[in-house]
Amino acid sequence: MSVPASASSVAAGSGNAAIPAAMTGAEVVATDLTPELSEAGRRDADRHGTRSHSESGSRKPGDKVRL
Repeated sequence: MSVPASASSVAAGSGNAAIPAAMTGAEVVATDLTPELSEAGRRDADRHGTRSHSESGSRKPGDKVRL
């Protein structure tokens, strides 16, 4: 039985480390204080075919994104 990998990325910016980790199949939680960078990471995650969603619907500084 295989156990899926998981990772956390704090100060994730636009996801330059989190997205490649998610592309390997890992479950990744990324967070950044800058909403614009978090949104850029969400767009890039979608573009790279990784599923993304916000843990909270508020989209305020400190929101987490699961890739």
